[in-house]
Amino acid sequence: MKKLFVLASIVFLAISCNTNQHISASAIGLANLENYAAKSNLYLPYNFNYMVITNQHDFDNTFGITTAGNIHITYPGFKGQTVVACVAQPSTNKVTIRFDKAEIVGKELHVYCTTSEDGEHLKTAYIPVAVATVPKVLSARRVVFYTNGQKVMSKALDFNDENDTENVAKDDNTNNVKPIVLKRTLRRPAVI
Repeated sequence: MKKLFVLASIVFLAISCNTNQHISASAIGLANLENYAAKSNLYLPYNFNYMVITNQHDFDNTFGITTAGNIHITYPGFKGQTVVACVAQPSTNKVTIRFDKAEIVGKELHVYCTTSEDGEHLKTAYIPVAVATVPKVLSARRVVFYTNGQKVMSKALDFNDENDTENVAKDDNTNNVKPIVLKRTLRRPAVI
């Protein structure tokens, strides 16, 4: 009877350890940023170019503020946020890009956007852009972009960027500064 119980326990344990564990997705906040335009010197090799920006320097080199329309600007805060963006090739057709949602799945940040091209023809070419912020998730190692329900690109996520002055300052402080040792001496009261 003991052998049967031990054998059943081992079989049960082996089955429970071998089952595939499903990693569930956790939705996180995503805020679309309006009134940003891609800078004209931006290299755009694909029809839709996906970006992950983790510092202000890279953001300022990539995007500028538009001068047309409602000028309500929301600036990203890189201490607690990461910027995701989709920039299309210059076009004379009306192209719409919009981020829909973001979620964490294991160590990946999944970002979903919708793109559409209207039949409307414009007089001048413009660069369609969508910019959004998501909360900074330090456990995330990759950002996976989905467009119209299809996985289109995966990018590594690195928060230790060389251009981030905060991280450089932390590294410099830990490597170059030696600890100061204060010695306290005890004085005896003077005897008169």
